[in-house]
Amino acid sequence: MNHFRTSIPIFRLLAVLIFSCGLVKGQTTARMSSTFLARGEQVLLEISVAGDEPDEMPEIEPVENLDIQPSGRGPRVNMLPGRRLEHVFEYIVNGYETGKHTIPAVEVMVRGVPTLTEPLEFMIFNPDDLQFSEVEYNGRIIRYASSFRLLNESPYENETTPAEIKLYVPDQMIVED
Repeated sequence: MNHFRTSIPIFRLLAVLIFSCGLVKGQTTARMSSTFLARGEQVLLEISVAGDEPDEMPEIEPVENLDIQPSGRGPRVNMLPGRRLEHVFEYIVNGYETGKHTIPAVEVMVRGVPTLTEPLEFMIFNPDDLQFSEVEYNGRIIRYASSFRLLNESPYENETTPAEIKLYVPDQMIVED
């Protein structure tokens, strides 16, 4: 009976530690606006911290053949369901070396505790490989190219995998996003 009474505070302490670690872990995520880009195209990288305000702006280690720069806008604050705040840091990524690239995990300090994002993989392709087609619209001929890409090139049967479709049109054409 004495062992049971002395072990209750230990179990409570362990429960509090496990619960508090769960609150800090998993709050930090990274996402990109696209997982495939044409050589020289820019993509938006967002590092998000949900729940608590990060101690400082995350620094991204240099990655070979990539240029990663802060967007210069400062952190953006979004309201999440449950009245939680999300702090989002924006970076611009571009590169000219075709092939698969990986942005390694980024460390973000939250309440003095380091948290890591997941690494992000993406592909840069040669835009010269695009095949342009033409379509007539309102009496005008418009050239366009489209591209469909999967980051996971060999999914297993019945696997759900993200896909992206991009449509490239002439730069002088007005496009509403």
